Amino acid sequence: MPISIYSHASGAQLEYQTFGTGNQTLICFHGFGQNTDSFACLEEYLPNHTLVSIRLFYHGGSRRSPNAPGRLRTPEWKELFADFLSELQIDRFSLLAYSMGGRFALATLSSFVSQVEQVILVAADGLVKRFSYQLATAPLVCRLFRYWMSHPTSFFWMMNRLEAIGILNPSLFKFARTQLQSATHRTLVYHTWTALKYFGMSQKELLQLIHSQSLPITFIFGTKDRIIAPQAHHRFLAQIPQNHTHILPYGHHKLVQNATPLIQDLLHHDHNAPHHLPSGD
Repeated sequence: MPISIYSHASGAQLEYQTFGTGNQTLICFHGFGQNTDSFACLEEYLPNHTLVSIRLFYHGGSRRSPNAPGRLRTPEWKELFADFLSELQIDRFSLLAYSMGGRFALATLSSFVSQVEQVILVAADGLVKRFSYQLATAPLVCRLFRYWMSHPTSFFWMMNRLEAIGILNPSLFKFARTQLQSATHRTLVYHTWTALKYFGMSQKELLQLIHSQSLPITFIFGTKDRIIAPQAHHRFLAQIPQNHTHILPYGHHKLVQNATPLIQDLLHHDHNAPHHLPSGD
């Protein structure tokens, strides 16, 4: 399907793409550096759904209002997304998000919970605080972070040293080198990390929401994922008696594609049946 642009009166806009023609709506948010076709692989497996894949801010044609403050917060997103839903005549919908897209899914859930039927979060960012993220966006470090993104040689030198003494995981170092080779990607990292710091939903709010609504929500992780590691989420997940957690034998990249059969099954699952936190992983 062709890429479409929704324009808001504030000057903000959302780039999106639809896949399929089913009578149920699945709104999808991709990960860092990806685009709307990241979920095209699901179309043939979800004939009952229309997938609406939305480009994240700072990616492609999606942009905030020229008058928007530096940090993106939920009220700004709620105003824009409410009009977007109205424009597309979407009432009820499910959410699917991967990695950084998890923050957008959580903010959407917080704002439109009465319209959400199901949530599937794949290696989602924003569920727990990550040390590297919090450090890079801290007020005293943020200027240094900006400098490093403009002067990558010094940044990679530092990361080399951290890896050599065992502080930095080799997989994270490899990921950083891959994602930060171009000036465009480094600029993208800086803007997304700093702008999205407070965007999403707190753990407390999410737990209260799930318990009060009995909302079907599924968390999918990969055992080989060093970016959004499942081990960092065990304490949080243990507090959700009705969640459905799946730990798959894959890494961070292409986890959506590898989880396609599971996603297909979840979206056809009877959610009146009880959910149980799996033992072991």
